[in-house]
Amino acid sequence: MKKLTNSKLAWITALPVGIFTIIIKVLQEIGFKFPIDDYMVSYGVVGVILAMFIVNIVFVATDRKTSPVHILNRNIPASLFALLSSTFITSYSVLAFIQIFQAGAINFVDLICAVLGVLSAIAFVLVALAHFQGRNYMPRMGAFLLVLPCWSCLLLINEFLKNRTNSALTIDPIKLFSLIFAMIFLYMVSMVIATVEGKNPVKACFLYGLPMAVCGVGFGAKVITSVFVSGLDFSENSLGFAFFALSFYGFSVVAELTKTLKTVDEQIVKFDAGDIDENNRMYGAEGDSLLMPEENTGDYEYDYGPSTTEAEDFVTELDYNYLEEKDKPISVAFDEEDYIVTSETDADENDDAIYVQKDKAESFESGILESRYEELSEEDNKRIDDLIAEINSNCEE
Repeated sequence: MKKLTNSKLAWITALPVGIFTIIIKVLQEIGFKFPIDDYMVSYGVVGVILAMFIVNIVFVATDRKTSPVHILNRNIPASLFALLSSTFITSYSVLAFIQIFQAGAINFVDLICAVLGVLSAIAFVLVALAHFQGRNYMPRMGAFLLVLPCWSCLLLINEFLKNRTNSALTIDPIKLFSLIFAMIFLYMVSMVIATVEGKNPVKACFLYGLPMAVCGVGFGAKVITSVFVSGLDFSENSLGFAFFALSFYGFSVVAELTKTLKTVDEQIVKFDAGDIDENNRMYGAEGDSLLMPEENTGDYEYDYGPSTTEAEDFVTELDYNYLEEKDKPISVAFDEEDYIVTSETDADENDDAIYVQKDKAESFESGILESRYEELSEEDNKRIDDLIAEINSNCEE
């Protein structure tokens, strides 16, 4: 049974606030008359979401158990919603390109937003692939995933620029807060997916992901309702569709974290794959870093095949049978859920890592690092000693 960490308590506030937000935004869009002004209703909804956010800050700040690293599991809903987000973001960006060039005068902020939107759509495809396979990317991939929060940030800036002459009372704040929370959440989830070290991006996904999802479902519910009331205007509605899908992506990611995150007591330990041993007996090495030399003259069979393209790009499972004795199986058995390893082909890069559960780290280290060669016979030892003595005598001469 998984331990309950304080961060998981954020669901207690998120679910009722999410339902409340959807109901209010739908009622607003169909023209329901509230006893207060419509703009006060809009700001009231955002106020409730911010109150939820403040309560969740307390939950997350008092959480001392959650591990800062999360190894992805296969998450089909997250993968599907990431793909849907990619589709709607692509549509929104392509329509923005069309409108920019039809207008004749190019608005560079809109143009940059559209370019970043296309890049973000590509990034969401990669994110979807990571969730579908249940494999993290390597830290260097995190640099590309930064286009996701950058896109949200620039959209937010563009919204302020477009509405700088409008009254604040005419602007629905839920769209702005969707962008704000999306910007931070996408940054944090990128760190989790790309195994980038941070203070605790896993807890931050609870803190920012749930408010982003609540704002997103409210924004999306408003847009979807407007389609039934006023008809479809895809150039106006596509961003709302994108955030509706993105909100469910956020819920799916946080649900996975809730179910499978590790506590500090189970904290996975990071080993440097480049320092495992002098032979680099590791799955995914290439060229001069093959698992073992090709000259295999002993009584052992070594798996020294080069890595595949997949191994170069993804966190992959350790090849547990990299060393086998012909006559008997190896003595240390590994559970594939306990160990994964990144692969790196560039010797100058230093982001190789094996993540191991804390309670398995000692057996992992001894199992991987200890030599499995048979003890040398007395005759072999004597021959080696004689050879060393001969070398030393030649050096003295």
